[in-house]
Amino acid sequence: MIKQFQKIISEKAHEEFQKWREENPEGFLLNVKSKSSGMIHRSICAHLGNTEWQAGQPGDLGKQMKVCSQNLKEIHNWATQNGITHITECSDCKPIDDQRIMSEIAETIFNKDEFDPDIVVDERRKTLHDIVLRQGQPAFRKSLLDAYGGRCAITECDVVHVLESAHIYPYQGEETNTVTNGLLLRSDIHTLFDLHIITVHPETLKIHINPTLKDSLYWELNEKTLREPIDEASRPSKLALRKHFDSSGIE
Repeated sequence: MIKQFQKIISEKAHEEFQKWREENPEGFLLNVKSKSSGMIHRSICAHLGNTEWQAGQPGDLGKQMKVCSQNLKEIHNWATQNGITHITECSDCKPIDDQRIMSEIAETIFNKDEFDPDIVVDERRKTLHDIVLRQGQPAFRKSLLDAYGGRCAITECDVVHVLESAHIYPYQGEETNTVTNGLLLRSDIHTLFDLHIITVHPETLKIHINPTLKDSLYWELNEKTLREPIDEASRPSKLALRKHFDSSGIE
């Protein structure tokens, strides 16, 4: 539920604001800097100024409106409705929950209408939107993360933020979003796989690299064996791998 505090220029207003902070240590607040901009903080952020009232010195941010809530999305919705189009985050408390925002964006992209860039509040959300698109539909990606134990099937990279859900046979609707038609790949490997510069032999499961990359670090992956899921039912389809391998032209 949204709680608003106007300019905190009195001891009473200051005490009410500090009371909300104490009662909502996991909350967030938007410090409204102008008619169109603001900064998000965690409620416990020291950047917000003095916790004790000092006459005439309520804190560096004391003279600005504060919009508070336990729910970060609720604050973003309030900002959109009130014309706050540019929101930054406090560098001290780094309050914006990227994973939560990515989930919200994924829901918008995959379960609702076409993504509307006008609802994007700042560059962070634009960046996270692009990441969601690259990583693929959430359920498909999760099934591959589970199947491959959170590691790239080719490089064994375990940095989840750069792992993407790659289709072996190109995406043709929900029926192609099956774990057996997917590989969990590091983002750069995913791009090369989609370009058929990297492929996998369907029988030997050896990685084959286009000779144009012979002088690059990627060549170290040539002839390496693809790491399959332990669960046989989750292993990549040999028919799908055959189509990808044949279309690559790599011998």
